[in-house]
Amino acid sequence: LCNWRSDVCSSDLRSCNQLIRRSVREATIGFSLLAALVGGLGLWFWLTGVVFGQKTYSIRLRFQDAAGLAPQSVVTYQGVPVGSVHSVTPEAGWVAVEAKINDRSLKLYRPITAQIRSGSLLGGDPQVALDTQATIPASDTSSGPTSSTCNPTRIVCEGGLIKGETTPSLTTVMGLMEKLLTQ
Repeated sequence: LCNWRSDVCSSDLRSCNQLIRRSVREATIGFSLLAALVGGLGLWFWLTGVVFGQKTYSIRLRFQDAAGLAPQSVVTYQGVPVGSVHSVTPEAGWVAVEAKINDRSLKLYRPITAQIRSGSLLGGDPQVALDTQATIPASDTSSGPTSSTCNPTRIVCEGGLIKGETTPSLTTVMGLMEKLLTQ
């Protein structure tokens, strides 16, 4: 039973068993700490939105007002979730938004509009809604948004800019009503 350290175990069987129990206890504590560290890192990656192995591309959006928009807000294209907001930065006279599109082969056809809409009828989290007015071809063999031969007049290329349209919100409507009433 206790052959692995014969110099210690041959003299006293009880000290040998204590040594084995101590080694098992130390290994259990070590593995528990390692599992807690890996679990904590996994939780941190999940909460911050880090995804390994998933290829995305960035687009830039510019809005006059980005009320309620925050990192991790949903980006939809034709009503389907396709990405998320990466950053929201106020600039002089407008708000710069960087969004990540999850599918590198997804072509966002121009002309395209971007609006900040509510996630549901009852409010919900704001989301960026991308809608195209272009006729989307059934089969398109042109280069994708991440290609070096991307045509920025036809589709939104990686790093391309979309100017957002102002969407009426309850706050803006109430402000307009107040202005009308004070006149």
